Amino acid sequence: PSPCSPPPPPTPRPARLPAPPAPRPHASSLMYALYKTLPNDTDLTVFKRRGLAGLNFAFVGRWRHYHTALDTPANLDRRSLQHHGASALALSRRLLEADLAPLAVAAPADGVYFDLAGRVLVHYPVAWVWPLTLLAVLAFGVLSWRALGEPQGPWHFVTGMAAAAATVAAGAVVGFAFGALLEGFRAGMPHRDPCGARAFEGALAGSVLALTLLGWGLLARRIEGRAGILGALVWWVVLLVAASALLPGGTYLLLWPLAAALAGLAPGAALPAAAAALLFLAPFWHSLSLLLGFSIPAVLGGLAALAFIPLLPALRPVLLPRSPVPAGAALLVAAAAFAAGAARDGPRVSTLAYVADLDSGETLWQSLLPADAWTGPLLENATAASPGTALPLLTAPAPAVPLPDLAVRHDAGRLVIDCPPGTLELRVTAAEPLEGLALGDTPLPATTTLVWIAPPQAVELALADPGRGIRVQAALPGLPGIAPPRPEGFVPAPVGTATDCTLLRRSLERGGPAAEPARGP
Repeated sequence: PSPCSPPPPPTPRPARLPAPPAPRPHASSLMYALYKTLPNDTDLTVFKRRGLAGLNFAFVGRWRHYHTALDTPANLDRRSLQHHGASALALSRRLLEADLAPLAVAAPADGVYFDLAGRVLVHYPVAWVWPLTLLAVLAFGVLSWRALGEPQGPWHFVTGMAAAAATVAAGAVVGFAFGALLEGFRAGMPHRDPCGARAFEGALAGSVLALTLLGWGLLARRIEGRAGILGALVWWVVLLVAASALLPGGTYLLLWPLAAALAGLAPGAALPAAAAALLFLAPFWHSLSLLLGFSIPAVLGGLAALAFIPLLPALRPVLLPRSPVPAGAALLVAAAAFAAGAARDGPRVSTLAYVADLDSGETLWQSLLPADAWTGPLLENATAASPGTALPLLTAPAPAVPLPDLAVRHDAGRLVIDCPPGTLELRVTAAEPLEGLALGDTPLPATTTLVWIAPPQAVELALADPGRGIRVQAALPGLPGIAPPRPEGFVPAPVGTATDCTLLRRSLERGGPAAEPARGP
């Protein structure tokens, strides 16, 4: 699906439209609330800064394709594209029919909204959050007070609290171990997102469910009545109160499953209540696994265990016989899902750049990833260095080839750079901030790094003092002809001009002109 999210305040609120405009709406105020805490921008940011209202639509499946050579029309999910277009079309029609005057007034507060299985969009004012939270706390308190009056009620209640905490901790441990098991399937994949990610997602959920069934099955006969389950739900109440204070847009994900779990304690209501809780929890957990891409599997495992706690009223008939069969069945399903994920494979990422220092004449092959079937022969005698990032930098000597010119000079308070035709990126770095830098009549902030995407062939910057020296790099598309073609099954890594480019470098030292540029075609 293509979820929708309004932009952060002070943008006016287009969500005031009288009804959901999309035929199958997908939206979450929790995602919007999290978005507001991140430094990321979107294409809508430019309009938002001018006070214009808008809605963000995006789909995040197939994370490994993002900003890679795999991001092609052939790899696009047509269902997501259809939903994207249907939502935009329906919204456009609704806006044409609506009175847009109210949208010109910024709303003082956000709302809480979410969809139910992509069929119904529910929304209510954020002012309702605390009253609803207090009602849930009151209902929990009344039920707990009654349960504590049962024989051994306090003991069962405390045992349930401890068991729930242990369940979440165990789920996190399972997730951590699962992540270690997946390392071999993530290595070399774009964004480290394994091809069988969705199957691995099911395997992780099945493993956590098996652990939950086994642990609570052993406790089932020791915590009779409702007290044990209510003790386990204490953590949900605590999280709900904390979210109401800190993240009101995300309270729906705690409030309504908690309400369903409390309702499930009534005779005959356990299964409908569990289905209602899953309606909230399963889609969110799936969306979160899509976004995280198993980068922090311990969090996914812990959240899966936490999500199973509101299902305890429905699971109780399965747990009471203390049979290992349900846990074993869940583990078998998890193993089958893992095998399905392990059987899937896809293109691996690789990086290779050709670097020429035009001052010294040194030429190198450079890679930000370990040597593979393509780069291995070129990096046979590679040395490792740290480029100041999390990626290693491997370099190995390369044959010299004729290259275009890159001329750099500082003359009469001007920094003049003659770029080769077709330069993709120009990067100017200095040991200390460059003061008084200007492009034409536009002053530029003092910086140690200046990056210009698709620069003109002649670049001229006002610069009174080049400081202790300047390093200039021009990135040209493609590798020299001496580089072997990339074999099938390998794609460029999404690292910009650090791969599949020829990098020309030249220095400008204080007190002297740059070296004569290398001559070439």
